[in-house]
Amino acid sequence: MENLFIINLSIIARISSKYKIDLLLESNMSPKKFILMKKKISSPNIFFLFDCGNRAILKRDFFLDIKLFGKNIKHVHLKDKNSSNKNVLIGDGLVNFNLFFKALKKIKYRGSFTIESQRGANIFMQGKKNFNFFSNLIKKYKL
Repeated sequence: MENLFIINLSIIARISSKYKIDLLLESNMSPKKFILMKKKISSPNIFFLFDCGNRAILKRDFFLDIKLFGKNIKHVHLKDKNSSNKNVLIGDGLVNFNLFFKALKKIKYRGSFTIESQRGANIFMQGKKNFNFFSNLIKKYKL
């Protein structure tokens, strides 16, 4: 099954590369497994999409994972989850955002972000609160 995945992803990567399109994979796989898979595919346009909420539920070491993924991280989903694997308001879950952003700074991350948050009672107020929260972290860690 894994070989079929590698073969199909190799085909997609080759076609995408021809059109200068990067492929971003969001997965719970370990950095070691991702890097090994990327070597098998041997295409320069495959990167990792790091979802901090999904990774937090795995109780993995953010700092170590981000360091090991390194320049393979091309995009980040900013999300918080609780121990029941439910998306929650930013700051109400398991993600230590200061440690997370500190790890991104360590690898000199310059990719993009998407905020994936619960809306709360007032979607506009929550959106503004999330934007300000993450803007401050981006400024603090100079990302």
